[in-house]
Amino acid sequence: MFRKYKNELLNKQSHQSRRNRVIDIDRDMHLNFAKWIKQKVETNELDELTDDLQCLAQGPFEKVVKYTAYNVNGFKFRTTKRELDLKTQYSGVYVAAETTSYASSCDSNPRTRTVAYYGNLIEVMELNNYEVFKVVLFKCKWADTHTKRGYKIDAYGHHMVNFLCLLHTGDNEEDVPYILAFQTKMVYYVQDPSETDWKIAFHIQPREIYDMGDSEQLNDEFGTHNSTNAS
Repeated sequence: MFRKYKNELLNKQSHQSRRNRVIDIDRDMHLNFAKWIKQKVETNELDELTDDLQCLAQGPFEKVVKYTAYNVNGFKFRTTKRELDLKTQYSGVYVAAETTSYASSCDSNPRTRTVAYYGNLIEVMELNNYEVFKVVLFKCKWADTHTKRGYKIDAYGHHMVNFLCLLHTGDNEEDVPYILAFQTKMVYYVQDPSETDWKIAFHIQPREIYDMGDSEQLNDEFGTHNSTNAS
């Protein structure tokens, strides 16, 4: 479906420069794909219209279930609000995501790279598509890891974030403060004693997984444990 919609947009914008066309298409797909597929389903314009696709096109119920804690990927996350008077910290969130970017304003060849995102969990919500699909989303406050004002690696290799510099705040239409719960890993933050605004992010191993020198090899051998139990 994404490819079909993208092809339609390419045909409409064939006279633009390559760079502007790619940017506009990415933005349009992000903002309007849900509306497009709903319209296609309602007018029966899709060749392979499955029950699952028809259900997804209708969108979720307006009412959602919210949690203040959620178990996933071997971690027990808590929202920052629930942790206000607690000494333990389970609200730190990390995700690695592919991002498309350009080297300069004249560059017409977008490049895909993996970007680290560090945040704090603000809200957990479960979307329900008519009891057929249920999706859990984490809403987070994200440090701006796209700039040196919000993210850096110090001389010792520590990942450092500054939550005074944020991105995806929700102020703009393109902002995406939400991620799928199963994408997340946990980190905890320690205040840098020499720089007030900066915190050091430490990655945490999920329960029942131990770091024996090669975490990537362990993941390949034993797989990733996923559980989605709310509490």
